[in-house]
Amino acid sequence: MPLILPQLAADTLSFPPPSQALTEPDGLLAFGGI
Repeated sequence: MPLILPQLAADTLSFPPPSQALTEPDGLLAFGGI
């Protein structure tokens, strides 16, 4: 689902501050695993 992945990724990146996203790449890893 190429449309849902970018949408969820955008929401996840927008939810926490950029600095927190870099310190906690768990969200990015989770999306990468999917």
